[in-house]
Amino acid sequence: MGSLAKGQIKEGYSTLSLYSSLPSADMQVALEDILNQQPGIQRRFGGRLGYQFLRSEGMGDNLIRWTYLERFEKSAITWNFIGYRGKAGWMISGVTWSGDLERLFEGPQKFKE
Repeated sequence: MGSLAKGQIKEGYSTLSLYSSLPSADMQVALEDILNQQPGIQRRFGGRLGYQFLRSEGMGDNLIRWTYLERFEKSAITWNFIGYRGKAGWMISGVTWSGDLERLFEGPQKFKE
C-alpha cells in the first residue's frame, strides 16, 4: 500500500503481483485502468497525503479483507485487498478501489485507532 499511496502505481502492482492469485493478464488490465485514471484522480482530489489502515475483517479461517484509506488534499479513496488462504498459503485474490466513502459506514465498524 505504501507504494500505491506514494503514486508509485507500477511498483505497487509489481509487488502485489508477487502475492496475487490473479492471472498476470488480469493484473495488467487493472494496472492500466488505474494508470489511465490517475490524472482525473489528481485533478479531483489534489495531491497525495498518505494512507491509513482502517480495518481488517475476517470470514471464517480462510478469507480476510484489509481496508485502507488513501488520503488526498481534497478527499480520499478506499482500497480493499482480499486475502484467501488456499493450499499454498495466503494470497491476494482481489483488489478494489473506490471514491465512494459512504460505503465505509455500512455494517459494523472496526477502525484502528
